[in-house]
Amino acid sequence: MGSLTRAYDWNKTGLGPPQGWPQSLRTTVKLMLQSRHPMFIWWGPDLIQFYNDAYRATLGPERHPTALGDRGKDCWAEIWHIIGPQIEYVMAGKGSTWHEDALVPVTRNGKREDVWWTYSYGPIDVDGEVGGVLVICNDVTERHLAKEALEDHTRYLEQLFEQAPGFIAVLQGPNHVFEIANAAYKRLVGDRTCVGKTVRDVIPEMEGQGFFELLDEVYRTGVAHVGRRVPVIFAGDAEALAKTRVVDFVYQPIILRTGESTGIFCEGIDVTDHVQAEEHLRLMNQELKHRVKNTLAMVSAIAGQTLRGTPSAAALATFHGRLAAFGKAHDTLTADTWATASVRNVVHDALEAHRTGQGRFIISGPEITLGSKQALSLALATHELATNAAKYGALSNNRGTVHVSWREEREGDAVTFHFEWIEAGGPPVTAPVKEGFGTRLVNRVLSADFGARVEIDYAPGGLVCRLLAPIQNLNQDRPICGRVIQMAKANCSDTHRRAVRRVVRLLVAEDGPRKRAGPPIPRDDMRAQRAHSCRCGAATLDDPEVMRPVTPGLANHNGKLEDHLAVVLLRLCKAISRLAARAKVIEVVLAVHRLEKKCPNNGLHADLVR
Repeated sequence: MGSLTRAYDWNKTGLGPPQGWPQSLRTTVKLMLQSRHPMFIWWGPDLIQFYNDAYRATLGPERHPTALGDRGKDCWAEIWHIIGPQIEYVMAGKGSTWHEDALVPVTRNGKREDVWWTYSYGPIDVDGEVGGVLVICNDVTERHLAKEALEDHTRYLEQLFEQAPGFIAVLQGPNHVFEIANAAYKRLVGDRTCVGKTVRDVIPEMEGQGFFELLDEVYRTGVAHVGRRVPVIFAGDAEALAKTRVVDFVYQPIILRTGESTGIFCEGIDVTDHVQAEEHLRLMNQELKHRVKNTLAMVSAIAGQTLRGTPSAAALATFHGRLAAFGKAHDTLTADTWATASVRNVVHDALEAHRTGQGRFIISGPEITLGSKQALSLALATHELATNAAKYGALSNNRGTVHVSWREEREGDAVTFHFEWIEAGGPPVTAPVKEGFGTRLVNRVLSADFGARVEIDYAPGGLVCRLLAPIQNLNQDRPICGRVIQMAKANCSDTHRRAVRRVVRLLVAEDGPRKRAGPPIPRDDMRAQRAHSCRCGAATLDDPEVMRPVTPGLANHNGKLEDHLAVVLLRLCKAISRLAARAKVIEVVLAVHRLEKKCPNNGLHADLVR
């Protein structure tokens, strides 16, 4: 800009050559051109303009270099309503102006831009009067936008802080003065004024409950404290009694880089309702446990009275043992949540009656949770295995042992639950000529409730029972048997549409189970149910998800017709559940005598009917 200023023809501005300029103007122009800070000069009645290289960067191509030597009002007509009065104020000899973070939009780089400036207008004196205005300015747009973003983010965090479901407060200094506290904290302490007061002033009734001492210790040591299920008593007002709340909380020290504690961050949640619900559930479980035991005791007494004096003493003892195992399984469930139980607890309780304190059982396995149905099934199966071992196997002598173990094994994305019962040291084992009820119980109950493969090996050295089930089956009740779910990966071809229609007519979707208490369903209602079933079936036959082409070569099923029907059965269940918005239960009823003509595999029929 120095070269442009020297080369400019100042005669056409009325100022004449620089040699004739007032000394104050020449000195100010020289100072301006040598400065790296954005500077600008308006001189004389016409406000002839000068500026330096730093200011040039703020102009844009629209005003450089034409702004040099131009009249101020002509150059800045678009913002003259903003800067004109400020310039007149200085030219009138009233002094300087100062403007910080002020919005002065300008057109540059082809568009109108919102630009924030921090600038001052100062007088340039000549012969005791004001001859011009010196502008020292800075484009602070980036800083302003960053500040606005920071303020927006701060407001956002403050909103999150205030609306957080857990109670939060920040205490400062050794006296624990409230700096901030959110709405949840104020609700907890009873809508008291907190900010600016010490915690002892705000909640004096906490004296003697240990909280003040904890705060002092955390501040002094810089070590956080975590409290769980801690009761705290708050005083009531004149119309309310004291209340006790149960809280989970943390006192986290606020520590500077120097290692000095400056305050404490308090955060927690009121778990009173949760604790009360747990206590209520515990009482309900105890009551349920009591009622179940009474029911089992009554069943046992009836069986004993009925079979007393008959040659069925052994059968009665077996019956009593099975009832006891069932009761133990219920005890295991009610000890926790009734919905789940661990494998270890189920096994330990089922084997309790067979323990002699001689280390006959070796039990190992990780912590794995079972659903209620699976826990009861495993308890009954374990009891049966232990009873058979006591009669014929490893527990029938003084040397035998039983190894019970379980684990998870991963193969690719699939995780399998393995359960093993291995007997050793007992008399030689031979396979039974006829399968007993206990063995059938183990096979059917475990395979049905776990969706598992059950293997029983009558090895000469000792019986071995293995259960292999997908890990996802351990804690859920499956609406359709495991075999049908496995077949769901297959599809149905168009050639089976006629068979599919037969299955569709047997699908019923309604608001509740079909089994109902009370008198038989009238014939008209049964017709209506069948008509509803057919309507659902007709709609689902057009569902592309149901009738998409079959994948060639069904794995392990060789494309049998019954497998196709099972696949379509599952697809139709899903489709009908989408159609029936209010459907709570989808019952699947198959007419076995119809399908026997098509499907020789009766095992599939039993699975589907179950």
